[in-house]
Order: sequence, then structure tokens, then C-alpha cells
Amino acid sequence: MFKFTLTTAASVFLLMSGAADLFAMEPLDDDHSAEKTSNKIFPDLPNEMQSSIIEDAAFKQCLNNELPVNLALVCKTWHAETQYHMEPGKLCYKAWYGIFGHEDIYETFLKDVLLYRPIRDSDEGMITLKISELKDTLPEGETSYKLLKKNPLEGTFDLSACGDEGKYLVISTGYRKGINPKNKDKTEIWIAPHFMIEKKIANAPHLNCMMGNWDKIAAPVGVFFNWGDDPNEYFDYCPTKYLNFISENNLYDVGRLPAPPPARGGGV
Repeated sequence: MFKFTLTTAASVFLLMSGAADLFAMEPLDDDHSAEKTSNKIFPDLPNEMQSSIIEDAAFKQCLNNELPVNLALVCKTWHAETQYHMEPGKLCYKAWYGIFGHEDIYETFLKDVLLYRPIRDSDEGMITLKISELKDTLPEGETSYKLLKKNPLEGTFDLSACGDEGKYLVISTGYRKGINPKNKDKTEIWIAPHFMIEKKIANAPHLNCMMGNWDKIAAPVGVFFNWGDDPNEYFDYCPTKYLNFISENNLYDVGRLPAPPPARGGGV
């Protein structure tokens, strides 16, 4: 049973790996209607063929790190189709995040849960937050156009029920893209699989300095720490520890473990 924990004062955050059988992952919702609106772009083509055309075009764009927003803007039907093909587990989603060849790690990551324990070393009042239920947090109007509504690889845990921890911490999956004004005066903690960062490194040049230190075999998942107001100049990270080692420590302690100094950044 793998777990990542974070301790602040008396409370504890614990991220347990999907390798454990204690928490079974529930199937992701599929809110895509089986009855699709007739597509006026290709009125003479069957719906199945229209869907295949959109999927193929979106798939190729995702392989090239291009979010298929252009397809989603064609019409309402294309938006629904593109959104459907970008759902977690679909081919386009896998291409977007570089999951191919790493399906076992991805499936395990989906089953991870973050546990909040208000009392250290006690299950009393424990709260379970599932990675599989994380949603896209971008506001309406952002360039994603809500293509990724439910997104376990880039979502933020809702800490509103975890005492006052939400005043000081933001715990998310994925990688940091820049300053978020909402996270002012907070510590941001990011949890991401190596395959995702490897695919998106062009969009995260600030992580280049530590990729050479990341042992993807020993540590298929990395943990990153930064201050909310910092413009990606300094961050701490743990990319070399085995999951079972991290399982025996909480995230607060992991953030203070020694690591090779990076070319830029803090390095824990």
C-alpha cells in the first residue's frame, strides 16, 4: 500500500496509491449522449463516420501537443464530439498526456486517493479525496473551452472540508504553469506522473533543470512544491524516491528530504 502524506501541525494529508486494494476506483462518468445531433458539416455521412473523422483529427493534434479547440469551435455537434473524445481514458486524452506505453502507471494513478487526517496517526474524522474524481478547474472562457471537464491528471483537490488547510495549501495533480492569483500566500503541492511531464516539458521549461535527476523507474510519480507568488523560479521536488519510501513519510517530510541540487530551483 503506497501513500503520500502531508502533515501541518496536528493534521495529516495522505495520498494513497491505487496499488492498494482498500479503495477501488469507481468508473468515470460518461455524460456524452448516445443520440448525437445530426452534423450539418457532413450531412451525407453516417454519424459513426463523422465521429471517426473528428476523433482522427483530434488524435493527431493531441499527439503534436495541440489542444483540438479548433475542432470544437466548428459547431455544437463537433464540440460535443471533441469533448467526448477528450474524456479520460479515450485515445485523444491518452495522446494529449503521453499515456501510451505507461497505461499501468496511469491506471494506478487513477486509483490514488488523498486522505486528510485532522488528528495525526488517527482515522477519526478522516476525509478521502479521490484523484479519479478531479475536474478541470479552468474558468469559463479559458482556451480549453471545457474540453477536459473531468480530468484526474490536471485537477485540484477540494480542501474546503479539511479544516482551515485550504487557507494555506493547494494540492493539485499536474504541473504548474504560472502564478495563480487565487493561490497568493499559499504553498502549492503538485503530484504528476513522469510520462505526463515528459510529454508536456515544452510547456513547462522551468522543470527542465530537474528532469535529469528524475528516475522514472524508481519514481514514476513526482512531487513538487512551490510558493504561490513565485514565478516558477524556485521550487522543491522529490523525483528519485521509490513509492514505498514516500509511503512511509508524509508530504511535509518529503518536501524536506535531501535531493541533488538543480540548475535552477530550490531542490528539497
